[in-house]
Amino acid sequence: MELKLQIILILSCIIMLLIFFDMLKKNKLYMKYSIIWLGSIIFILFFSLFPKIIFYISKFIGIVTPANLLFLIGILSLGAIVFSLTVSQSRNSAKVIKLSQEFAILENEMKKFKDISQDKNLKRK
Repeated sequence: MELKLQIILILSCIIMLLIFFDMLKKNKLYMKYSIIWLGSIIFILFFSLFPKIIFYISKFIGIVTPANLLFLIGILSLGAIVFSLTVSQSRNSAKVIKLSQEFAILENEMKKFKDISQDKNLKRK
């Protein structure tokens, strides 16, 4: 790996870590979803600092070009992020459905209560 590329990757990871921790501090990013992002950033930083490890791992796995291993790792990381977001979105959809149903029940009860109170007012007159 060229020194120029290595420096760019290291600086990019440091900037990403600063942004990441700033977003955590401002509560713009939930802790439970941030683990995958943090892992990805540290993973890239590790391989930026020690690029020879990629060559050994790719040779051990049987991948011809170390760049292909990096693409595979990137695709798997993105897949993990998409999966975690899908799980989160599914949970939120279930919560929205439940809240909508509870709201409809409460609205129906309020309507019944309003009808009963109007009937009582008409009988008093």
